[in-house]
Amino acid sequence: MLIFLIAAVALLCVSGWLIASRLRAAGLAADGTGNFSAGGVSLIIPARNEEHNLPKLLASLGNQQARLHELIVVDDGSTDRTAEIAKSHGARVIASALLPEGWRGKTWACHQGALAASGDLLIFIDADTWFEAGGLDLVLARYRGGAFSIGPYHAVEKNHEDFSLFFNLAMSVGTLPQGLFGQFLMIGRDEYERIGGHASVRGKVLENFRLAAACREQGIAVQSMNGRGMIAFRMYADGIASLVEGWTKGFASGANHTPRNSLLLVIAWMSALMIPPLAGCLSGEWRLWGPACALAALQVIWIGRMLGSFRLMSLAFYPLPLAFFFALFTRSAMMSGKKVRWKGRDIHADSAVTSCHCSDQHARVAGDPARAGMGIHANAGPLVRARRHDQTLPLREPLSQSSAAYQTLEGPPARRRELVRRRICESETRRQRSRIPAP
Repeated sequence: MLIFLIAAVALLCVSGWLIASRLRAAGLAADGTGNFSAGGVSLIIPARNEEHNLPKLLASLGNQQARLHELIVVDDGSTDRTAEIAKSHGARVIASALLPEGWRGKTWACHQGALAASGDLLIFIDADTWFEAGGLDLVLARYRGGAFSIGPYHAVEKNHEDFSLFFNLAMSVGTLPQGLFGQFLMIGRDEYERIGGHASVRGKVLENFRLAAACREQGIAVQSMNGRGMIAFRMYADGIASLVEGWTKGFASGANHTPRNSLLLVIAWMSALMIPPLAGCLSGEWRLWGPACALAALQVIWIGRMLGSFRLMSLAFYPLPLAFFFALFTRSAMMSGKKVRWKGRDIHADSAVTSCHCSDQHARVAGDPARAGMGIHANAGPLVRARRHDQTLPLREPLSQSSAAYQTLEGPPARRRELVRRRICESETRRQRSRIPAP
């Protein structure tokens, strides 16, 4: 029994120290040497029924020295006052077009926001987050190019929110320091268009994993940080049902795409956390296992407070949220690829065995028969930007030389390609102008 105790404590100490070191290093990784100005930044907020969350995010922008080039809220079919609140804070509101087949609501909203934006640097941020005072200035100072992401500090206000502790921890350890968080993405427009934007991940719930993979394939640097002191958020504040739905929709798939070393580290630590209380209950020898339980609780308190304002009682009695984590993770794995409910929509949870690469069929630009018929694919090559009426329209090469539109044109191949490109631009400009309000 003594040898088992020593082994359990050693595993607990080593794995816990490694996790804490990674989280701490991710918070100190950037030293503020960036020099990007907010004057070229377009901040895009996809929002669906966010009247309770949006005011805090929009108000937090007033506590920054940096001033954005533009603020865009994409209203994703909200039935509440989301659009009205956004307009009252000076945001440009875009009413989302009908959700095309094969898209998720968030990826479709982000895609439309990127089309409407005119800045050279794009920030996509969830509506349930907010900037701490001076947080945007710190984010801009830490940006060094490529794709940059922040893991928001978890502000806990209600009891049920404490049950997100181990989900948040697993997400952070699996993402930092070279992954992307789903709540915040900062990326240059050129890099965004090189990877095909959100069109390349249109059908994915956990689009951040796929975007990170696409960036690496294109040689684009990916960096992420712990967001304490910069960005905060509340997760599933509506209640326990919202929390269960939210984590179920893709957490098992997220674990499948987590780097193996990070996944093994998390598994080792969580397993070590369960050994002392289980051994104490089964053996009744609390004189031996009691100190190990206290050590485990101290580790959870130390690490948990790096990630959020989790209540001390919940951290000390960590077996309860940990057991909840195991139960919900199992549920997420069982629901993998099946229909789940999220924000009033029925969606299919990401499969835990889905590849990060989109098929050719999914790579086609959805909802645009003209461009699909010309063989333009989301990952078919470099992007060409054409500006009309301050719109940025992504056009992808190569154009299909077998398409009917291409064959009817006269002149050398280069001239034909340019004419097709212009026709697409004019068509998209008319359509975008008809559904996107002027700034």
